[in-house]
Amino acid sequence: MPNHDTSKFKIRDNRHRGTVGAFLESEIENGSSLSIVSAYFTIHAFNALKTTLTGIDGLKFLFGDPNFIRSLDPKNTDEKTFNIVDKRLQLNTQLQQKPIAKECAAWIKEKVQIRTTRQSNLLHGKMYPAHNYQQNNPFLKDQFGYALLNRAAVYRIKGEYDRAIADCNRAIELDPGYAEPYSNRGAVYRKKGEENLAIADYNKAIELKPDLAHAYNNRGNAYIQKGEIDLAIADYNRAIQLEPDLAEPYAGRGVAQLHLRAWEKARTGLTTARDMEVNIIAAFHYFYESIPDFEGKHGIQLPPDIAAILTPQQA
Repeated sequence: MPNHDTSKFKIRDNRHRGTVGAFLESEIENGSSLSIVSAYFTIHAFNALKTTLTGIDGLKFLFGDPNFIRSLDPKNTDEKTFNIVDKRLQLNTQLQQKPIAKECAAWIKEKVQIRTTRQSNLLHGKMYPAHNYQQNNPFLKDQFGYALLNRAAVYRIKGEYDRAIADCNRAIELDPGYAEPYSNRGAVYRKKGEENLAIADYNKAIELKPDLAHAYNNRGNAYIQKGEIDLAIADYNRAIQLEPDLAEPYAGRGVAQLHLRAWEKARTGLTTARDMEVNIIAAFHYFYESIPDFEGKHGIQLPPDIAAILTPQQA
């Protein structure tokens, strides 16, 4: 059975959780075949990673939303850092554009296949996983397994749940011993409101990969939906223990504590998640349409300060 290491599948935000460039430098090997989905790629990125990228065998690049580039700094207001050299201003960080552009163009022509999405704003500026493909792994053969999971994720976002499940099923057929397709299919069942099927898939994912923090987090979400709050909290605790930098379990645990009227624990969980840049209002709305919806279903009135942080601000 192939050994799939999912411990490296974490968020890099170029701030608190590490940089994408450092991650790619550490993980890409000579001869790697990569698959990357992103909204942008520049010659500056190529220049920074040139030594690493020139050694790969090939790259399949799915380009996301071109409009993202124009939204970064439309008025060119980013602060620049200058040095004074011979009474002239000179940028501290310089790039010889023409030579690097030529090197980048040659590299793309030799190693890169580029495609683009048709739907604008689908990728939200994110970079999705890059994989080193192994020829003896049936799941990774011709990069088909990950392509199925990526497409399933898009179908789930679009609400095409049956298509998403079909892609997860096909991925499971490729390698029944790989945990990720079960966890991904569980997320689709959860979106369909089929919590029992979702939990069964999360159970299988955890059986195959006991340290898969996302599966514990997602199973906790399903348990909240079923009203099994103690089981949900136990799963969130396990997810946090496995991956303390994963923000979502803090939010889920905070919501779960609301059911128990454990107000201080709820405040701690929700504010911790917020400090880790989770939209806790959206996290709450993952389970409930509104605060009155929660209070009406459970006969619990939230303290005003907690209700305030879970209420969208009026424009």
